[in-house]
Amino acid sequence: MGFPCNQFAGQEPKDSEEVEACVRVKHNVNFPLMEKVHVTGPKTHPVYRFLRMVVDEGGAIGWNFCMFLVSPAGDTVMRYGASKMPSTIASDIDAHLDQAGQ
Repeated sequence: MGFPCNQFAGQEPKDSEEVEACVRVKHNVNFPLMEKVHVTGPKTHPVYRFLRMVVDEGGAIGWNFCMFLVSPAGDTVMRYGASKMPSTIASDIDAHLDQAGQ
């Protein structure tokens, strides 16, 4: 899932529908996109508050495209920085899917 946010250098100033249309066409995104949220500060969305507490005890998110790996059981497993390409975490994803299938 993707959670658009405009808190990082104003990269997502458009409304949620416009952001979705743009990323689907420009970046070929095919995963679900949620409404725009805050991922830092006092208005942090509860999903991000939870993910950060479980993975790294509340560490700040410094830039867009931070990724969290969540197991099929709903456990937060790992956090990846914005410089990590999604294709590079495929083995981690596969490992957790394999565990879920056992």
